[in-house]
Amino acid sequence: MPTKNSRTSKRAARKAATMAKVLVLVRHGKAQKRSADVPDELRALTEAGRKALAAHLPQALALLDVADGPDVAVLASPAVRTRQTADEVAKALGAGAPVDCESLFAQDAESFMQDVANASADIVVAVGHNPFAEELTERLCGARIGFSTGAMAAIELSEDTDDGTARLLWFVQGPRPRPSLKATALR
Repeated sequence: MPTKNSRTSKRAARKAATMAKVLVLVRHGKAQKRSADVPDELRALTEAGRKALAAHLPQALALLDVADGPDVAVLASPAVRTRQTADEVAKALGAGAPVDCESLFAQDAESFMQDVANASADIVVAVGHNPFAEELTERLCGARIGFSTGAMAAIELSEDTDDGTARLLWFVQGPRPRPSLKATALR
């Protein structure tokens, strides 16, 4: 005869199996300009971009309310600027180290969604690039949203989510890096 605890654990397991997963798409922060001297994947965040993210992320990510709550996994494109952004995201969330996700750099939606499905965490924060963030948000939610650098969208996925049926929970536009004093000084 099943015990109360075994029935409770089976019920909890069934509930967990059908529970929605939250995907947070984050576009990397403001990066160095494209240059023939630096390969795209090696472009880093600018100092202004880093500072803007450090000020913006804790407040924006507080919308997830992860204190003593669900597990969070941070995935990142292996490009330098996305890894740097993902490090700031993980720090703001108190999450573990970001995991490289090649499908984010390749902007391969099918492979990426499989990576999200395979993640054991309840919340998957994915730091990537445009146009991928915009296109995937539109594909999943049917909402066309412009992602500035540092922007993020939280999307509720379920096991039976089809294109256009996911629920957009919230969207936060990215910070605007403040120009340096040197750049704004009058001449």
